[in-house]
Amino acid sequence: MYGPGQLPGAPYGPASVDKFFPTFACRALSGEPLELCGGGGQLIDPVHVSDVAVALADAISGPYGAVVEAGCGKPVTVAQVAADIIDATGRAAMMTAAATRAGEPQDAEVVATTPACRNPWPYLVPETVEWYRQWLTRS
Repeated sequence: MYGPGQLPGAPYGPASVDKFFPTFACRALSGEPLELCGGGGQLIDPVHVSDVAVALADAISGPYGAVVEAGCGKPVTVAQVAADIIDATGRAAMMTAAATRAGEPQDAEVVATTPACRNPWPYLVPETVEWYRQWLTRS
C-alpha cells in the first residue's frame, strides 16, 4: 500500500520500517540511487491507500467471514515500480542491485488472486511523489 502520509524511514523521516514508496521517492528526489533488493524482479501488487479505504468500506457490508484482498491483481516488478517513481519525480536517479533481504525469497510474488481494488499501479503516483517532495522541503 502506498499514498500520502506514509512516513519515510531514516534518514528522511521517523518511520521504523522502510516501505517501498517512501524509500524510493525520497531517494529519487534526493538524487540518490534506488537500491533494488534481490535485483528488483520480485512481483508486487501496489495499491493506493484510497483504494484500500474503499475495499474496507465495501467489506463492512459483508459477506462476513470472507477474505478481502486489498490488491488489484496486476503484477508489477519492483524494478518497474522504481522506474515509475523516478519518472514521476522528474529527476535522473539510478537504480542499483542490492542483496536480497534476509528471509525474503528472490523470486517473491505478492499479488492479489481475488482483487478488491479497482485502480492498478501507477494510480496517483505523481500526486504521491509530490507529497514526498513537500515532506522533504518542510521546515
